Amino acid sequence: MTLTPPAHLPTILRDLMKLYAPASVLRVRLGLQVLEVSADEAPRTCGQELVPPDHWLESGEMEWITDDGALLGLLWSPQEPADQRATSAITLLLAALPHPERESETSLAVTQHPLPTAWLNTDLVFLQVSRSFLDLLGLEDSQVRGRSVSEVFANQPDLEAGLQQAVAGRTGALPDLALQHPSFAAPVWIRPFAQPFFGAREAGVLWSFQPVAREYEQRELFASLLSGLGSAAVLGSDGEVLYSNEALSDLAPEEPLRAGERVCEWSELSAEGSEAVRQLVEMAASGGAARSLIERKSGPPLLMELRRAQNRTDLLVMQAQVGVPYSQGYGQAETDERSTHVIQQMIELQGNPAFLLSSSRRIVAANEAAAALLDVAAARLLGKPLQSVITQAELELLHPDLTPLDMAELTLELPLRREVVLDLRRQGRKQMQLSISEVQGGVGAQYFLVQLSDLTELRRAQAHINHSALHDQLTGLFNRSGMRQFLSEEVALPGSLVVADIDRFTAINSAMGHTASHHLLMQIAARLRHLTHSGAHAVSGPQVAGQSARLTEDSFAVWLPVEPAEAVALVRGALAPALRAGGESAELTFAVGVAEVGGAETEPAQREIALSNAQIASQAAKRQGRGRTAFYQEELRQEMAQAFRLEQSLRDTITSGNLKLHYQPTRSLQTGEVLGAEALLRWKTGDQNLPPFELLQLVTHMQMLQLLSEWVIREGLRQQKQWQTLMPGLRVGVNLSLEELQQPEALAALLPLLMAGDAPNIEISAARLLDYQNQEVHILEQLRDAGAQLWLDNFGEGAVSLTALTRFPLTGLKLHPSVIRNLEDPRQVALLRATLDLARSLDLRVVAVGVETAEQLALLRDLGCDAAQGYAISPPQNAADLTAWLEAQAGVPSS
Repeated sequence: MTLTPPAHLPTILRDLMKLYAPASVLRVRLGLQVLEVSADEAPRTCGQELVPPDHWLESGEMEWITDDGALLGLLWSPQEPADQRATSAITLLLAALPHPERESETSLAVTQHPLPTAWLNTDLVFLQVSRSFLDLLGLEDSQVRGRSVSEVFANQPDLEAGLQQAVAGRTGALPDLALQHPSFAAPVWIRPFAQPFFGAREAGVLWSFQPVAREYEQRELFASLLSGLGSAAVLGSDGEVLYSNEALSDLAPEEPLRAGERVCEWSELSAEGSEAVRQLVEMAASGGAARSLIERKSGPPLLMELRRAQNRTDLLVMQAQVGVPYSQGYGQAETDERSTHVIQQMIELQGNPAFLLSSSRRIVAANEAAAALLDVAAARLLGKPLQSVITQAELELLHPDLTPLDMAELTLELPLRREVVLDLRRQGRKQMQLSISEVQGGVGAQYFLVQLSDLTELRRAQAHINHSALHDQLTGLFNRSGMRQFLSEEVALPGSLVVADIDRFTAINSAMGHTASHHLLMQIAARLRHLTHSGAHAVSGPQVAGQSARLTEDSFAVWLPVEPAEAVALVRGALAPALRAGGESAELTFAVGVAEVGGAETEPAQREIALSNAQIASQAAKRQGRGRTAFYQEELRQEMAQAFRLEQSLRDTITSGNLKLHYQPTRSLQTGEVLGAEALLRWKTGDQNLPPFELLQLVTHMQMLQLLSEWVIREGLRQQKQWQTLMPGLRVGVNLSLEELQQPEALAALLPLLMAGDAPNIEISAARLLDYQNQEVHILEQLRDAGAQLWLDNFGEGAVSLTALTRFPLTGLKLHPSVIRNLEDPRQVALLRATLDLARSLDLRVVAVGVETAEQLALLRDLGCDAAQGYAISPPQNAADLTAWLEAQAGVPSS
């Protein structure tokens, strides 16, 4: 069954992007399609796979939105990370959608929403509320959840009407309103927003809001500035009317002065009066008080007086009355204002929060940055003791180590400069540089100038650098350094460390491409994070979080507080389900190594060693084949040391050209002619002959396969040229790996060698062509064009794609020895005859490999097989011995 998301969800997502992440781009899976959403463009579909474009991985900051281990979306920002509120809000919406694999726990997500948010059902009953909702309103969960809106907030018809619109499917902002509750000391002003919400379990309404008390506090400030002044208004520094009282409207009831209008453009004034008012505004804005009689279009003039508002240089106070001069002088108040004018102006020019304190620690002046920090209007700070303001703002002053800081410590020795932490309930913690110095005001008054510089971004940048040093950039998991630090400093309980290496990741990366491989790694990381952070590994007792890391491009580490066998089962269980990438399902296998980790009683260095122990075990598992597991034992470390010595010896051998090739000839069954010789790699170190399979596995692990292949081809071509003087048609055969040839640098290095002379036969394993791709067809076509004959080796062993026989530019097939065993069995003979008939019908030649008896040779000849290779003709020989054998076959007298 396909679950379809709400049709209007793209619009909701775009609204969220406009509000919280206007510079970011979001990709989410909605139903069967992936949608790309940004603030500036209409949502558009971009395929069916949730994968990031390449440029997202190469620049900017990308966050992936997961829930319960599932990847729901990708949020990319070209420069700085998106606002965390965007991630939280988007996760909340996406996690609540119907999902074919799971049912999201929406109610848990609502509690973590950064904005004050409530989830209500269609009857407007609270299903869940965010922590910020309860904190802002000072309510308990039991006072809200399970109750209706009308029960919690009585007499709020506008609110209920707006929420009912959202139930009907209409999204939008609601008018500002004052929430009332019996426990509130005063109404709480909010600006609400409501939208339909469709969770995994129930439809309803998502109601969020922003507190707008600051705006109403500003109105209170304006009213306080005009208190007792008769007909008056508050103006901006350019003369714009911000607020006026009712008495001013009484001066001109027919043409009142309205908010937003410049006072010099008041329609009540004559042209001369307008110009006079404009000059008054300029004089008052420059710092002085100004008054004048102002002519009106009709009636007596107005006596108008303008001056700066006390402690608010950006505001002007205007008073006006008819006829008689306003006689209230400035007296001592004006003298006091002028005496501290310079200090106040300096504070206003500060971009950072600044206060001017009297000798009794009362606030004499405060700038807007300081008011914003305390979330209180600047006018309401004046005259209050600093300590009481701190208490009312619910601000706690802390040392950098987060221990409480006593205010008495700050004025013992001035000037003072130190780093502190401000813990603000509504804004979180801010790291600040605090400076306090003494200043002298007018007429000998003493003040304290307090300045704060926000270090939060600097410390955040430093934290980001520290985080990057310990975390993997792509997945967000710990990197190797982070895991080592975790093991040495944070592990208190005994447990197990599991290292999981992705089998054949280089080939996967080459086949699927950069973007798809990164998507796979992100999904693996999400599963391991869920395993270690959700307590999913806890079987009994308390749930103790584990930890996960990405050690290298293709290996991950997981620490769990459980026994080794249980840890392996948990990790394999988390990684077992198929992953999705590049439009396909990818079933990965992992080589898993596990080691025990001691608890707090173990030395930190010993806990760190567990990481290398688990990696040694994973390497041992990888040597056993795909999908294997190994438990660390001390013998594995000794084997690793021996393997290292072996690798070093092999590296020296390859670079010095001291490897040896043996050759086994191929003979035509129809003419008896020697057609070629297969090159077989041999290496002996000390008394040990390393088998070819182990030798190639070791070379591949050392990433020297390309160097070895170049050497084999050069040596084979040199030997082929020498033997062709005896037998002109003889060709040497060499084995190459398609995985190796998929690397552009490998193919670029080999093609010139092949084109320089008579190219050898190239043999490719038949098993590799079971699931071929067009890229591999193109590679083999390039080899054929360079003059090589292409043979499919080990045909008949395991599964093979018969379609590949028609798609690839093949010369022939080399039968696996198992095909010609037990030729006494008529069924085996019938199978061999059918294989030869198939090859002839496709115009492919056939070489039987592993022929050991004259009877096998005779039967193969009778069945029409083209050629044979095996001990019945000649065992593998070194070049000198095979040269003598060829001379004997050619009838050349021995020297």
